[in-house]
Amino acid sequence: MKQATASNTDRVNVAELIARVISSRDVTSILRSAISQTKTLSVTLDFTGVDFISRSAAHAIVGLKEELSAKHEIILINTNDAVKSMLRTVAANRVLPAHSKPQFHAQNTDLNTVLQDSELMSL
Repeated sequence: MKQATASNTDRVNVAELIARVISSRDVTSILRSAISQTKTLSVTLDFTGVDFISRSAAHAIVGLKEELSAKHEIILINTNDAVKSMLRTVAANRVLPAHSKPQFHAQNTDLNTVLQDSELMSL
């Protein structure tokens, strides 16, 4: 991973660029644009003043960070506990999902057999 120093890092203030409450996946286009305008390999996303981030917005930011990792080192700083927790939850679920997808096993059933069985059960 690229090493960041004060001279080669650009900072993006997320609260000023987007909002104090981030609740939409639309943040990716705004952040992608801001990051692409930087002239450095390392970009710091400063979450000072961000009070809340929704799961979908956190998912979008984590995905953007992964997507841009080949060109930029993206560093997240100054996250409050709620924002940090949501970002960590989303990142962990991307690596190791908590639940496997349910499996559906369809079976052919003869309706007459079902009706006969139900008649036998009522005796």
